[in-house]
Amino acid sequence: MKATIQRGKSRRPITWLTTALLILWCYLWWSRSHHESAPDGWQIITCDVGQGSATLVRSTNDSAVLVDTGPEQGDLDECLRWARVRRLSAILLSHEHADHIGNLEHARQFLDTKSGQVLCSPAMASSCQPVSTGQQITVGNAELQVLWPHTTNVHRLSTNNSSLILHVEVKPWHAPGTATTPLTALLPGDAESPALDQTPWNDDTPVDILALAHHGSKTSGTTYLEKVSPDITVASTGKNNSYGHPHQVAVQELRKLNIPLLNTADSGHIAFQRTPTGLLTHTQKHP
Repeated sequence: MKATIQRGKSRRPITWLTTALLILWCYLWWSRSHHESAPDGWQIITCDVGQGSATLVRSTNDSAVLVDTGPEQGDLDECLRWARVRRLSAILLSHEHADHIGNLEHARQFLDTKSGQVLCSPAMASSCQPVSTGQQITVGNAELQVLWPHTTNVHRLSTNNSSLILHVEVKPWHAPGTATTPLTALLPGDAESPALDQTPWNDDTPVDILALAHHGSKTSGTTYLEKVSPDITVASTGKNNSYGHPHQVAVQELRKLNIPLLNTADSGHIAFQRTPTGLLTHTQKHP
């Protein structure tokens, strides 16, 4: 009996040691596979909010314009922490689908109480300030130009095709090692072929980063990809989502055009920054 008790006591330190080693291993694995924060000079961040969309466009040192909020269950807070964003200069809503605006009420808590506004597609309800085609929104270092939709036909469009299509330009930060050319992006929301084909693309308008329209859905087609000709594309999708986003049609076309694709489902939050040597991408999760 005593021998049995003695053996039990001798096992206990080994059990605690094993548990401690397991916890340490898990922590080391997590720290190796996750970047704790975005780089200091980030200009645009595609947030990982699951199957949905949320993009941060940096306006000042600690604030940003938020384009879409992601779904209600999406972890927008975690993205804001990763970006070290304390307040939102403005919120832009592309269209009324829940995976893009479901977290709006929570996002409002971060909105600048003095000057922050909630702006939206002219197809949306009056709870936000509608914008119009050609309008340019300037907030600090960020400039966002509305390319679509036209107010004259917006009520004849489907919800997806009434999405804002935004051209974004973020001026470089005046710090050692920064570039002199702005970083540009195209954010087409859930626009599909009818809207994308009618949008007047300007060949002289640079697009460094393209957020795949409708998360890379087949319904958005592929002809716009060659017209826009971005340096890199990003898909905002949930892991193993039931929609099959991004669709293989879009993926194959990007391979054909030799345009890289990043996916939040694999990379987590994705930060973009222009440096003197070119476009820098920084992912929350290691490949």
